[in-house]
Amino acid sequence: PGSVPHVLILIGARVGDLASAFPSDSLLEAMRLDSLARVQRADSLAQVARAARAARRDSLLRARTSPMLGGSPTAGVPAPRDSTP
Repeated sequence: PGSVPHVLILIGARVGDLASAFPSDSLLEAMRLDSLARVQRADSLAQVARAARAARRDSLLRARTSPMLGGSPTAGVPAPRDSTP
């Protein structure tokens, strides 16, 4: 055991044929593509969530600055600095 660099331990039902323990290249490729698709979906969902937060922030800002919605037209606008000492 000290001179063996790698060990494969199979768990589960005892099978006479070990070919099932070694996935084919096409299965590995399918697993890789599935993994990439999962990452792309997660990125897409994160992008949608960021866009929704930005839209909500923008609509809240418009509501605060719209006199028709009870906001002040100068809300969110910095007050001018007084130049007199």
